[in-house]
Amino acid sequence: MTQSRSLLTTLAVGVFVAACSSPATTAPGSSTGGGPGATAGPGATQTGGGPGSSQDVTAGSAFSTAANALNALDSYRFNVRITSSSNGTFGSEGTTAFTGTVVHKPDEEQQFDEVVTDATGTVTSELHFVIIGANAWTKETASGAYTAVPAAAVTPMTAAFAAFRPEQLFGTAFGTLGSDYHLVGTETKNGVNCQHFSGDESIGTFFSALSGTSGSWQSDVWLAADGGYLVSSNVSAAAATATSAGSFSISVDITNVNDPANKLTPPS
Repeated sequence: MTQSRSLLTTLAVGVFVAACSSPATTAPGSSTGGGPGATAGPGATQTGGGPGSSQDVTAGSAFSTAANALNALDSYRFNVRITSSSNGTFGSEGTTAFTGTVVHKPDEEQQFDEVVTDATGTVTSELHFVIIGANAWTKETASGAYTAVPAAAVTPMTAAFAAFRPEQLFGTAFGTLGSDYHLVGTETKNGVNCQHFSGDESIGTFFSALSGTSGSWQSDVWLAADGGYLVSSNVSAAAATATSAGSFSISVDITNVNDPANKLTPPS
């Protein structure tokens, strides 16, 4: 991994780390968006009122618990992508992808794959781990063979892996900005019935400071209507100034929720 890409990953983890520190709560309830009769549900916040008045439903405090609520699932798969198209923005040109599987029941199992590519799509760094109970295996390339990890290293490896899971990467940025995200409606995302929240212009101040990109920011978050867990989030910008030309984005997707096929087996 290049030095600049390591900086990108480290800063992203630092910014998105605090979401896992809040206890999980119930999810926002189902809603169809603004207007009379809209419901906020626990965690979400509803403003306005009175017959005939418009009502605005924001995410409120729901974001601060949405990522940690993933721990209540039996299992899921995740895909995190951090992309920059210019050295003038946050990190070097290219994409860092974190993908994997998390199993909580019937036992703890984890798979984690990190692949870093440059602007041409060439892989510049990759790491792969499988952790099943007290055993772990690793390899440095997708085509390579897994080797067993010494028993003493399994616990610290598990802790390191956890730092890159969606519970961490959703984090403080979204967790503290719930009041700036407004309910669009309910829809299916990644096969899950969700509440869809969209960020307003105020999110640009925070994310511009984070990425060094001055431009037009867009962000959307989907939370499961049943369980309140994070299903998908994205934030992106195309820079508008000559000194910050390029683009930047972070996306998180949760799929295959409670899928029996998520079960991991020891590498052969």
